[in-house]
Amino acid sequence: MRALTPGKRRAILAAVILAIPVAGVALGWRSPRVRAAYRAFRDPALVDARAVDPGINAAPAPSAELDLPDLSSDFERAGPEDLADAGAETIGSLTWPDLDFAPSRKTMRFVGYFAATERGRQAFIERFRRGGRYRAHIEQALRDADLPEDLVWLSAIESGFNPQAISPKGAVGLFQFMPETASRYGLLQSAQIDERRSITRSTAAAIAYLRDLFARYGRWDLALAAYNYGEDRLDESIEKLRSRRSVKTMNDPVELKDLAEAHLVPKETASFVPQIQAFAIVAANRGRFGLDDLTPAEPFDIGEIAVPAGTPLRIISKAAGVSIEVIRDYNPDLLRAELPSSGGDLLVNLPADRVARSLAAFPALLARSAASASPDASSAAPTPPTTASASTALVAAATAIASAAPHSDDRLVLPDGIALTFDGAPAAEITIAPSVELFEPTRTGVRATGKVLRVAESRVAAGDLEHGLERAGAALRTLLQGEAGIALRRAVASSRRAQIEHAPYGKSWIALSDHLFPAGHPLEGSLAAAPLLPLLSVVIAEPPPQGALRVTVHLVGSDRKIAAAIAPRALAGALASGAISPPFPREERLALTESVPSPRVLFGWIGPPGDDASSPALRLGVLLLAHDRFGRAARALVSETHVAVHVRGSIENLPRASVVAIEIAPSVKYDVAAAEKELDRVLAGFVDQGPTEPELVEARAQLRARLDTERAHAGSTEEPKAVALARIARTAAAAESASASDVAAVVKRILSPAHRVVIATEPR
Repeated sequence: MRALTPGKRRAILAAVILAIPVAGVALGWRSPRVRAAYRAFRDPALVDARAVDPGINAAPAPSAELDLPDLSSDFERAGPEDLADAGAETIGSLTWPDLDFAPSRKTMRFVGYFAATERGRQAFIERFRRGGRYRAHIEQALRDADLPEDLVWLSAIESGFNPQAISPKGAVGLFQFMPETASRYGLLQSAQIDERRSITRSTAAAIAYLRDLFARYGRWDLALAAYNYGEDRLDESIEKLRSRRSVKTMNDPVELKDLAEAHLVPKETASFVPQIQAFAIVAANRGRFGLDDLTPAEPFDIGEIAVPAGTPLRIISKAAGVSIEVIRDYNPDLLRAELPSSGGDLLVNLPADRVARSLAAFPALLARSAASASPDASSAAPTPPTTASASTALVAAATAIASAAPHSDDRLVLPDGIALTFDGAPAAEITIAPSVELFEPTRTGVRATGKVLRVAESRVAAGDLEHGLERAGAALRTLLQGEAGIALRRAVASSRRAQIEHAPYGKSWIALSDHLFPAGHPLEGSLAAAPLLPLLSVVIAEPPPQGALRVTVHLVGSDRKIAAAIAPRALAGALASGAISPPFPREERLALTESVPSPRVLFGWIGPPGDDASSPALRLGVLLLAHDRFGRAARALVSETHVAVHVRGSIENLPRASVVAIEIAPSVKYDVAAAEKELDRVLAGFVDQGPTEPELVEARAQLRARLDTERAHAGSTEEPKAVALARIARTAAAAESASASDVAAVVKRILSPAHRVVIATEPR
């Protein structure tokens, strides 16, 4: 096919621009606001030809901001006459973005900029082509999160699909995270690594942020405006707008258009959302605008391997058989010639077809490098920590922390992670002083909190050391299951609790945790549940960050060899923890009032721990009840009786228990009591009849997909990868073998009305 000349392209483009009003008619969009958009698009004079070259280059640029034309009269409404002169012979409808707000006049003028002006077309072409590297990954992540795929174009506007882009205000990366927001969503920032530049980490953080914003505002125009302007400032603008309205209209829905027309958001924010929408329109209709011959950059097919801290990039590139430049392209977050020197293993991106080769070649290359750097390294290196004796990830993390500390004649680390320290020469009397240091989770490992808890020291005769250590072990176990465990859980939950508290219905979830784990409960201080966001009808959370405890027993006057022989036996079980056993709490009820738009009721139960044999059956049970497509409760309450607007479920695994929650939003005609009555009816029927085989097949398929995702991220928290993979494999095997009767039995035992917590939330 012959390429079109520039003149023919412009002629076709002019026809397309003239045809857009009829496209709107074909779609049935007849509102004055949309008609104004089409009129603006039709009028070339509305595009300022004095716009400056956006200056987008293939090489990383310090800033990716578009230098756009000044578009005034952004959201003004128009009358019926705007479509009066549209010709019937023009083309049909265009493809429109899958966002939940109609294009505005300003949107269509940005379409004109990107499609009809030389500088705007060049900006579109450069960004669209460069985006080919990252779009497949971002779009898949959006699909997995059940978010609109057209949100991929946020990166086109924010950074020009440039992971190295830096804004004048200090925002960095594909999604232009500011430091504070990046920290809130777990992105590391240091002299060695800046995960705002990471392809995978920044994408995950941006999706989590967008998901939270949509949950907060319920509209994509406001969610995207908050992404640009900040939630707190947007909330202030919304409150100002409401205060200016009459009593009758103050609670009417607020749109970005309303805020822009009232001059309550800056021009940058008022333009930000239309730019994303306009870019999406042009991208979806490239053939209509003479842009169908664009060839995007080759997509990055990303695989991951776990690499030890401090590993030089040259070793990684040699193992993968690619250049260091390729390693840097796939890992733009790495700022030095080697990986960060602390924080444990790091997941490094590679071309997916190089992962197998890297895994095979890497150990030998790393060993040769270590031997070359230190000829005596093999004799001096500490024994790698093992997890064979670790009953939970918390103990495994403690073992790794203790083993990573310097070894000397004054220090000995036992196989379970307890460290012995020695002081003074052997004496007739020995002082035993145990202590526990708390560590909190980070993105790649754990860090010290500065909090140390101590057991009262004791003195024993040298011949009674074993009994003295046994008593110290018992005291440590009491401390770990009591004060130290509570302090650790509170430290782990503190930032998460603050975030949940400000989310819609967040206080309900905090109240649920406080009632499930009251003072004196073995898991006191835990925050087991998080708000269910409008992404998945059933959320099955991976084990939450657990932090770690470093246990040290300081011995004064002890012989090192004797203590080394006695301590493993005497201190056995000091770190042990067991599952929470029945009986479960009795039924408890709490009524809350919050500034929320409608009532909701939250049901919570404590179940067996995540690696219990019945846990996979429980996961299947919650899927079979709450899944929006085949779930019994979702169908009965939403589709059949219309008692509820939605039914959502969640399971969150803790080290010693699991929490199951079902959230129901009653519809306008019904109240919380009606929703509870219908849920009880469904639960009773499910227990009596059990799931059908087709339902079970659907649930198993759903669970397999989620386990595949969990498997792909194994080792990304402080839980060792081998431990995570073994846990996932056990769950997968048990889920495949779980029968309908197994599922019904576990639902009957765990989701009983006799031992649940019910939190009913009403609007204030």
